[in-house]
Amino acid sequence: MCVLSAVTAYAVNEGSTESWERCWQVVAKANAAAPEVAALAAKTLARRRPKGALLPSTVLELAPVLRAAGLL
Repeated sequence: MCVLSAVTAYAVNEGSTESWERCWQVVAKANAAAPEVAALAAKTLARRRPKGALLPSTVLELAPVLRAAGLL
């Protein structure tokens, strides 16, 4: 959980589209082991989407997590 939180915080604070999209990849991997933790990170990322950032394809894999986070 600490690593995912740190990666998410970095992506959000760094603010670039690239780091935001890469963080979604980490969230997708975390989802396999800890969906409730992945949901928290997904919620944070969704709220802090950089202007012009496109949703990565990994978001589709995370539909259950996004529902749990109240984002779908």
